Amino acid sequence: MSARAKLKDGLWYCIEYRDGERHLESFGRGARAERLAQEAADTINAQRVLERQGKLRTSSGMRLATYAEEWQRTIIEPHRATGTIRNYRQLLDDHLLPELGTLALSDIKPHVIKTFIAKKLKEQRTWKRTDGQAAGPVAAGAPRARNTVRNMVAVLRALLNHAVEIDELLDSNPAAKFGKRFFGGSSRDEGIHVETYEEAEVAQILTTARKLYPDFEVYLRTLFFTGLRLGELLGLQWADFDFRRGLLAVRRKVKIQRGQLLVEETKTHRVRLVDVADDLLARWQDLQSLREAEATLAGRAPSRWCCPSIKSADRPLNGSWFNHKVWARILRAAALRRLRVHDTRHTYAALMLRQGKSIEYVSQQLGHSKIDITIRFYAHFKPGVNRHHANDFEARIRAFEVAD
Repeated sequence: MSARAKLKDGLWYCIEYRDGERHLESFGRGARAERLAQEAADTINAQRVLERQGKLRTSSGMRLATYAEEWQRTIIEPHRATGTIRNYRQLLDDHLLPELGTLALSDIKPHVIKTFIAKKLKEQRTWKRTDGQAAGPVAAGAPRARNTVRNMVAVLRALLNHAVEIDELLDSNPAAKFGKRFFGGSSRDEGIHVETYEEAEVAQILTTARKLYPDFEVYLRTLFFTGLRLGELLGLQWADFDFRRGLLAVRRKVKIQRGQLLVEETKTHRVRLVDVADDLLARWQDLQSLREAEATLAGRAPSRWCCPSIKSADRPLNGSWFNHKVWARILRAAALRRLRVHDTRHTYAALMLRQGKSIEYVSQQLGHSKIDITIRFYAHFKPGVNRHHANDFEARIRAFEVAD
């Protein structure tokens, strides 16, 4: 419905409908008030025509929830990875929109954001239930992590920045000053802590896997000996192996989400070649031969997936199932602390560096886009490995010193 002037109880109003709500603005009594109310209605209607033609965007009346939905659909979903889209959606739906969604973009001021941050930092964390019941606190007195709140504000800042620079709905970004400096520095400044297994623990895990789950032992061995991510391992196809050169091409990652198979590019959006040890390569080659023989006996084509689902060879193994049904049980049987499956990747990097392998090589194997990432995560695992360089340097200088 268009905006219109209306006389009510002797007063002239401009009535505007936006986002399902009615908004009234009073202009008083008399002919002059009637004229002003009609002019206001005409202006609003003209703006709406320009909006429909794509010639004008205005923040008047546009709620954060409305704009956030459009921003996700047109900016985030077409250009971001599935995990990023899911994280943005969760932060918006669980935190930002319940608190700020009904506000117009122009009403989101710095003091509103500051109040939002303070409230979230005081909240207790909650766990989600899958049975439809209400969620409960993680632990009594457990505050929400500062990084989580910072991530909420980062999403809000990105959204509002788009409203400023692209859609020109705002003159400035009210969330611009609520960055890492406001939160007391970046997590990068504090260093990154990763947990890893020791060599003896890796051997214990593999030994236990060989006894309990021999069909999956080669999967775990590959994670520990190549540093692949779980999604990359499960996304392997037999065509990715170059058995002659001893290489593995990591081309994709897979994930089962709500029963749907998602096949995506690697995290860096490029193919990387990974060196594979001879013994591990031979195990995969033997496994390929075994699978082909089994398929021939069954009268079917062998699965192209190296780690096929236990229910259907047409799709890869479910990572969540592997985590809970295989990984967790192996660690429990081995009486070891339970780290994440992803920590096999950290373990690979840490042990390689402790054994004196170059950080450049480790970075290449892991597929990091920049060596700075490898250094930031794993440089502290290398102290003392190159200590001989200090002795060599000193010896060369001392060779030129004149003896007393």
